[in-house]
Amino acid sequence: MGPPGGGKGTISKKLIKDFGFHHVSTGDMLRAQVRSGTPLGLKAKEFMDKGELVPDDVIVGMVLEEVKEKKAEHVLLTASRAHRCRQRRWVNRWQ
Repeated sequence: MGPPGGGKGTISKKLIKDFGFHHVSTGDMLRAQVRSGTPLGLKAKEFMDKGELVPDDVIVGMVLEEVKEKKAEHVLLTASRAHRCRQRRWVNRWQ
């Protein structure tokens, strides 16, 4: 976890290569879902257009969809600091 541009993606590449994790970047995922016009992406865009943080339930919903879709056994989740603790609790609750 760390701020945007903090090197999360860089170190993730090594972990993915060495350990076979499926990488989920909340920032990349959020931008892709908004761009694709998914239901959660459209919901997120409403907040983004107002300059607000996207609520945890929307982000966690995206993460859970991504993990289920990929059927990944090991997931490496990278996120900025703004939501990481609350999102971790949500994801742990759904495991």
